[in-house]
Amino acid sequence: MKIDLKAAAEGAVGRLTRKEAASYLGLAVSTLADWHRKGLGPESVKVGGRRFYRVAALNAFINGNARR
Repeated sequence: MKIDLKAAAEGAVGRLTRKEAASYLGLAVSTLADWHRKGLGPESVKVGGRRFYRVAALNAFINGNARR
């Protein structure tokens, strides 16, 4: 899956779906979901029953500046 990060970052809220976030991090969607259940991984927000990840939170996680 190709992600247009510039468009996501410039969007109304700059967020990615769990599938897009997993692709960006090079992980399986199930790994990202499992990390969330365990309180690990990047910060996320739930909107309308769906989980989203801000591009800035993903970058902070990659750089070691966010929760694990």
